[in-house]
Amino acid sequence: MRRLALNGASTLIARDDEAARAALAGMKLPAGRVVGTAAGSLAVADGEREIVPIEEALGAAALSRLEEQAYGMADALLDAQHDGAQKDILTSAYHEIATGSLRVLAMHEVLMQGDVALALMDQPMMAAFDPAGENGAEPPPSVLRRIRSLLRPARRGLRLARQLPAAARAAVRLAGRKVAIVTCNDSGTGINLRPLKAILPELDALKVQILLLTEVSLVAEDPDLSRRNVLTIDGDLPVFPVTSASPKWQSVDAAGSLPQTLVTALDRSLAWGWPKYVTRFDRGQRVLGIAGRLCSIRAVLSIPETLPVSIAAGLWARARSLPWSGHFGATIGRCPDHYFFPASEHLAYGGQLADHIASTGKDRASIHVVGSPAFDAHLGRDRAADRTAVEADFPRLAGNRLIVVTSEAFPDPATELVPILQAVTQIAGAHVIFKLHPDDDPAFMQKMTERAGVADRIDMVHRYPLGQLLGAADLLVSVMSTVIIEAAVVGTPTLVCDFSGKSAVLDFVGEGLCLGCTNPAEVRRQAEAILFDPATAELANRKMHDGIERFNGPNDGHSARRIARLTADRVDAGAAAEGLNT
Repeated sequence: MRRLALNGASTLIARDDEAARAALAGMKLPAGRVVGTAAGSLAVADGEREIVPIEEALGAAALSRLEEQAYGMADALLDAQHDGAQKDILTSAYHEIATGSLRVLAMHEVLMQGDVALALMDQPMMAAFDPAGENGAEPPPSVLRRIRSLLRPARRGLRLARQLPAAARAAVRLAGRKVAIVTCNDSGTGINLRPLKAILPELDALKVQILLLTEVSLVAEDPDLSRRNVLTIDGDLPVFPVTSASPKWQSVDAAGSLPQTLVTALDRSLAWGWPKYVTRFDRGQRVLGIAGRLCSIRAVLSIPETLPVSIAAGLWARARSLPWSGHFGATIGRCPDHYFFPASEHLAYGGQLADHIASTGKDRASIHVVGSPAFDAHLGRDRAADRTAVEADFPRLAGNRLIVVTSEAFPDPATELVPILQAVTQIAGAHVIFKLHPDDDPAFMQKMTERAGVADRIDMVHRYPLGQLLGAADLLVSVMSTVIIEAAVVGTPTLVCDFSGKSAVLDFVGEGLCLGCTNPAEVRRQAEAILFDPATAELANRKMHDGIERFNGPNDGHSARRIARLTADRVDAGAAAEGLNT
């Protein structure tokens, strides 16, 4: 366990929270807050200290600023690469580079706060450097030398690992056939898995032979996928030998200047992160190379296009002049991690994303609005049946209009949620169901509603069928969430209440999808107008009807079919390219 002092009492532990808590149990700490990358508590000599989540310690504005800086660092690092192989590897780890940098930046800023006794930091997989430092936008030469020195033994190791991985055996079953590679990453939320499961049957219907390239965890989540021809890039592939004298856990000289701190962090942590990135990228390249020798790969479809498995496959396809298309299962907005679109062609869910991608300089001809299979899933609900089911579960709803208020796991949820709940619970003839985000802590939210004085006037749910709730609702009140789009697909109007600028990332009101409120004092009046004033209700419904194109294209339930049709066309185009290259 490595520690360093900053501003006297402050300490940085470059370790994951769980291990740090175990190692620090019973130690004596100076007075002050304990800040960590996850909430919880720490048993120390003077009792239990609550661990303040870093998002709460810094605040949304500071986190947004640091995130923008971290992605600027990742961009500068990629721009400085001239070796094609290492640039490809770094491209596949783009988001990890940025988030690793963000960890270091955030902890550095926390430690500069005078009332922090201890900061617990999970390992910086790869921290980058300050582009505003003395080297301008160029990484320091020492960093580039470290990357090159790490790549050399990696390449030697790769030449030694040539056996056929078990994961590539699926390609044998498609030997000699024309194939589309479909890639998918999913963190367990289903954001990308749900569109994948809608698209695959449509590809089957078009007689497109599919090789699914993913990670073992995704197949484990859904047994149906294991019955398909699946290539996995983890679990059964050999790891090449990359060794380094640097320890796995690194502390940094936070007492120095910020640029010095970040350069040191990058130089030391590359030795831990780089082997992982190279291993994963090489596995993807090798398994595709084996598959490409056994069957005729004609195109790649990535869901989404920005994560490591997808980038490995996409760059492999691009090197062979094969089409590479990307589709996002989740909404994309104006935040630092949403300006990275490496695919050759982009299948956008709606006009909002199409405009956003075009704003990054991508050719409009490469962007196609296809809709979203994820949002299509909410079409055609039986709203009467939904209402009956929800009334059975929440008896206080009977005879009242239903207002659903949703949370979105923000660092400062009370800013909007407390005045919203206090306002809508005063509306006569309406009942409020407060639907928590899956990542919310129900105990925290319960205390918040109690302090706001509304706990006994609402029903709060954490796990409940969202589509059924939206189908039963007369009004959704939200701050910023994809639930707003899902409600519009179902036919439920939304009042967006934003009192702190959160919707700047994705402005549903500005996009014309719904009505908005920026003043807590106006929430009750505006919500009542949507519920009980015919003219306001008509306006809200018209916006919902006209604005849905911005987020679900034609909104006709055929998004998966369009994506499959375009992919089938690209398989034909890939066949033409293959003919030219033979």
